[in-house]
Amino acid sequence: MYARFFSSTPTHPPQKEVRMSVSAWIRQFHRWLAIIFTLIVIANFAVRVFGEPPAWIALPYVAKFRRA
Repeated sequence: MYARFFSSTPTHPPQKEVRMSVSAWIRQFHRWLAIIFTLIVIANFAVRVFGEPPAWIALPYVAKFRRA
């Protein structure tokens, strides 16, 4: 009864290779970009726990205001 689930021969014909459409590529790119952005935000909060944030996080006009 359950032997067909564990057979070594495929029951489905092989699928054709499907090219990724432009909209699917854009969605995939946006997904990875969002993951990278989220990781950067988490890293920024983690760095702030240990002290002063790095210079590339500080806004330029805030840095100018503090120097004056």
